[in-house]
Amino acid sequence: METYGSVSFPSLLKGVSKIVLEAINRGVIIIAVSQARRGALDKNDVSSDIHDLGIITPGDITTESAIAKLSYLLGKYKNNTPIIKKEMLRPLRGEMTIEEKEFFSYSSNKFINQVLKIMDIDPKSDESRDVASFLTPIIINELIKTNNIEMLKKLRNEIKMGFKNFEDKANPLHVAAHYGNIEITIFLYDCKVNINAHDEKNRTPLNIACINNRAEVAYFLLTKGGEFNNNISGIENIFINLAYEGNLSAIKLFYECGADILRCDYNKRTLAHIAADEDNVEIIKYLIDEGLDINKEDKWGNTPMTFASDEIKNLMLSQDLSKTGFISKKKQKLIK
Repeated sequence: METYGSVSFPSLLKGVSKIVLEAINRGVIIIAVSQARRGALDKNDVSSDIHDLGIITPGDITTESAIAKLSYLLGKYKNNTPIIKKEMLRPLRGEMTIEEKEFFSYSSNKFINQVLKIMDIDPKSDESRDVASFLTPIIINELIKTNNIEMLKKLRNEIKMGFKNFEDKANPLHVAAHYGNIEITIFLYDCKVNINAHDEKNRTPLNIACINNRAEVAYFLLTKGGEFNNNISGIENIFINLAYEGNLSAIKLFYECGADILRCDYNKRTLAHIAADEDNVEIIKYLIDEGLDINKEDKWGNTPMTFASDEIKNLMLSQDLSKTGFISKKKQKLIK
């Protein structure tokens, strides 16, 4: 869908939204691109009806690039709509510009305004403490982001007070896990920062470390009692995407840190289905070696064996999986 200027449905075309919604509900992926020669679709200029309908707005991508990219993703990920939508929003070959997202920061204007307000507030007042509780997490998180451990040490007492970013409910360990700085992670742990605190999305610092593939931080947190929370919406899509990418090291990291890596998506497919379909022998072998049940059926009754190559089928049979209940003897005869 080509647009120009603010992205919204003109008042004379409100019926279009109904047609678009019906298409999206059928699984059709709709992308809005700008016809402008320069610039991108700013998220602030995109009307709420566009977001509510589920239309994708991938920045400054051109129409030609959007068509080529979508064709590639449809071929690679087939009917996995969530992953296709996610991949459309990130650059693959320089086809779009993405500004670096601030992880826990606020805009400089808000920060400056709060600092100015402090100058007119009695330091002993309750209002002063409220402002401090607002500013302290921002300062600490920015120091973590910029890897300034010397300044962080000067705020040791403030860190021990247990401040959280009030918007994301994340503590300093969440931020350190995101950026993967092991020295700061150890320092924050020594400051008794809650190692298993949950942010607003129910993620622990260990979750954040695994999601961002920060192996050194993840294993440190794990050895210190860090817990991986599996009760997170949509985490199964991360595992399935890793299978598409063939990223065995990341899959191992998740599993070793306690993730339920065979969690099903909305089609009841697991990463084992994808690995078999992609003929990734190494991932299938790893799952078998770990004793995981890789023969769950999807909503159409297909197991990974349905998509497996002869090499993977032989690998599964050579492991004598019937003893673990993964493949019945009846199914083994059918496979042969």
